[in-house]
Amino acid sequence: MSTFSRSRFLPRRDFIAGALAGIARWGLAATLTRANGMFALALWDRETKSLTLARDRFGEKPLHVASLDGEIAFAGGSLIASVTPAM
Repeated sequence: MSTFSRSRFLPRRDFIAGALAGIARWGLAATLTRANGMFALALWDRETKSLTLARDRFGEKPLHVASLDGEIAFAGGSLIASVTPAM
């Protein structure tokens, strides 16, 4: 089984490209099973109009989620975004 990981030497854009390539090849669930290292991600599926939030299995990378007035707010580290039902 192939795995991918984010080491301290791997730039963020390379990790994102690797994660997206893994999702395209194996699907989201299998890619998350193969992922090693510290990560938190949000993936919006345009076809199903669904949002997937995931983090590493040991919870090293924080992923905060809140429901605020009918919207979902989430943050990993210092990044924050919100998704409205109208999207």
